[in-house]
Amino acid sequence: MLAAMLADANSDSHPLREKHHGDLRAVVKSFDVIAFGKGAALLRMLAPHVRMSTFLRGIQRFVLRYQYGCMTEADLWGAIDDEVSAIPEADGLLRAHGVQEDPLSGSNYA
Repeated sequence: MLAAMLADANSDSHPLREKHHGDLRAVVKSFDVIAFGKGAALLRMLAPHVRMSTFLRGIQRFVLRYQYGCMTEADLWGAIDDEVSAIPEADGLLRAHGVQEDPLSGSNYA
């Protein structure tokens, strides 16, 4: 996680969710060390908040549901939230959708 944070501190950092406006070069460029490291760090931080076992079941649900098709980030958060909702005592657990709205597309980048 430290490597992701260090890469994210550089001047060429960018949010996880970017608008590319149909520019294929920008899309390809966005798949870099920063994006993968930041995405992995976000998932590692989310997992304990929804319980690791619940998180892993959500990931399994997501992979099985979309293994032969296209998916969106909302599909990932939805699969994790479906697993959180299935827990009787889920009231105190964090929802994945509530975490991902603002931080992924923040405007604090130059």
